[in-house]
Amino acid sequence: MYEHRKHPLLERPAFVRRVFGHSVLALIVMALGWGIGVLGYHWIGGLGWVDSLRHASMIPGGMGPVDPFPPDAAKILASLDPENCDEFEQKGTKDTKRTTCN
Repeated sequence: MYEHRKHPLLERPAFVRRVFGHSVLALIVMALGWGIGVLGYHWIGGLGWVDSLRHASMIPGGMGPVDPFPPDAAKILASLDPENCDEFEQKGTKDTKRTTCN
């Protein structure tokens, strides 16, 4: 897929196609994760569509859940979401005890 260091660099059009393809793939993965979060907060967490959208949108930014979750299933959903926990981002720092996991 990529050139070996001994091979010449790609032509500009081929490089642009490669960057575009990787960007589309990244957007698809992000949209799938966001959609799964919205559906999970709506069906498992019992939140309305707008609140589910808000929760799923806040998590990738590191803010974490906005409202408390009454059902235990919603708490499990929030704890399983890998983007919901700042612990992964803070590894190797002094502040590893602080997380936003429920």
